[in-house]
Amino acid sequence: MWGSKRGRGVRVWALQFSLFALSLMTAFTGNAAAADPPRAQKQPEKSGELRPRITVSEKTTHILQPLDADGYVDYLAALNQMTSQGVTPENNAGVLFVRALGLNGFQPAYRARVFKLLQIEPFSEQGEYLTEFDEFVMKKRGRPPTKQEQADFDTAMQEPWSGSEFPLVAEWLTSNAKPIDLIIQGTRRPRCYFPMVESGHSGLVALPMLTVQMTRNAARALAARAMLRLGEGRIGEAEQDLLACHRLARLVGSAPFDIAAFLVVAIDSIACQGDARLMEQAHLSAEGALAYQRELRQLPSLPVMADVIDGSDRFVFSTRY
Repeated sequence: MWGSKRGRGVRVWALQFSLFALSLMTAFTGNAAAADPPRAQKQPEKSGELRPRITVSEKTTHILQPLDADGYVDYLAALNQMTSQGVTPENNAGVLFVRALGLNGFQPAYRARVFKLLQIEPFSEQGEYLTEFDEFVMKKRGRPPTKQEQADFDTAMQEPWSGSEFPLVAEWLTSNAKPIDLIIQGTRRPRCYFPMVESGHSGLVALPMLTVQMTRNAARALAARAMLRLGEGRIGEAEQDLLACHRLARLVGSAPFDIAAFLVVAIDSIACQGDARLMEQAHLSAEGALAYQRELRQLPSLPVMADVIDGSDRFVFSTRY
């Protein structure tokens, strides 16, 4: 059969079909190779040499340097460089905030890195650091605050009060007098840089921001003391505590990531509640009220969330962690 004319035709057709199929396979595999240059053009690497899987350029990343040992952008180092530009130990509010809030609970290597980036000498874990109200009650009473004690604390931040009215809150403020004064000193500095240090291999997504978060406790202390002073008729001192709270919000806002921007809103809201009580209860003269308002107008603007996302949050999604 295969020797017949019909058989020869079938063989020719089969050969033509095979050649056509082969040409299709070649075309597809050729296109795949063109679409995947790294596989088609992969060069043998020298022993011990690591090549990044992307080319660091403006086409692939917003930040071009510094690079890590593997050739990728070190976004953590880039953020520290950006946020510390023009910052010195003398003009950095972060130095005094860290001294007031402490670094308890962090490993020695983490603490050492923070001190190095702040350009200050290390200080002891044991010190007079700002404590939260719950922690203070636990140490003093051996138990968490009761519902009434917590309610008293909340009221003390929002309404004028006296030491005899809320004695436990008054003791808490007295125990925190030194760190509160450090916070106020820090708010008079023009810059605020909190070093960003990785704990283990957390990456930017889980970067510890404890010091930034603890500034909200500092705002509560400032507001409670302002309301105590307002209740005692010490109007000028109450104003200074509230203004310090406003300044604290703006300094914290210079830290990267949206958590700092959210804290700014929380801290400034605490101060604004105090402002309202001050205007209602202090019986300020028209001149005194205008003077305080002028102080508020001289404060810098609060950070804009879009700038925060563009300036730092995008880094989280650029890392390879």
